[in-house]
Amino acid sequence: MAKKKRFTPEERAAMFEPTYFFGYGSLMNAAGINGRHMAKKYQNSDLTPCSLRGFSRSMCAYYGGRNFYGLLEKDPSYLNGVVFRVHSWYDYRALLDSEGATSRYKKFRTYWPVRVTDQMLGWEAPKGFRVMTLVCKKDKSDLGRVERSYIRFCHQAALVWGKQFANEFLATGGVPYNRSKMANIAKKLKIKLW
Repeated sequence: MAKKKRFTPEERAAMFEPTYFFGYGSLMNAAGINGRHMAKKYQNSDLTPCSLRGFSRSMCAYYGGRNFYGLLEKDPSYLNGVVFRVHSWYDYRALLDSEGATSRYKKFRTYWPVRVTDQMLGWEAPKGFRVMTLVCKKDKSDLGRVERSYIRFCHQAALVWGKQFANEFLATGGVPYNRSKMANIAKKLKIKLW
């Protein structure tokens, strides 16, 4: 069996395809992006609100006994979120690793990166750039619990972009941060809240 070639950091940097990333949950504001071992420190001005077609948002991602927002392919469908530029191969790998989207997670892997450049609405990638996002292979919303603090954080991330954006977030799979509404939706979606 041939040994897998290991690339140097310089070789990897040369191979890195210019990338934008679509965030739809905790990655919808700078506070959710920073702190993931990326060299670039983001400001909200580095992010652009837009939409993505062909996917639906739900609490379908599962890791460590908890559920998180994830995307499943669904046509016709769309959701809102933000795009931001990823400035290096190192930052791209750090972002994927922080989200449980690399092969090192093996059977516990949560997300898979997917190219969605041609599915963007309200924003177009600059020439020569790709747009990536993270998707789930299966709906695992019935396996874990959803933390209220996670719901609150994502709702606050949506509010950064204004009331209309936040309402669209809720209309396209977002869970409201309101105890009684959360309880009703959790019951309807058959998810457990922490």
